[in-house]
Amino acid sequence: MIQLIEKGKISGFQMVLMMHPTIMASGLILMPSLTAIYAKQDAWLSPIIASIIGYLNVYLAID
Repeated sequence: MIQLIEKGKISGFQMVLMMHPTIMASGLILMPSLTAIYAKQDAWLSPIIASIIGYLNVYLAID
């Protein structure tokens, strides 16, 4: 007997839950190399600045 798969729909939120890990993984792989190309020997400053901005965003989101 052949069972057909139901052609269901997913919500926008479910689509976000599926796309977010893919986009984040791509960014984590690509961003350090782009930063190193443009920053050259000052690439070590980039994570520090990004962390400060990230902490500020978290603080604003929580507060």
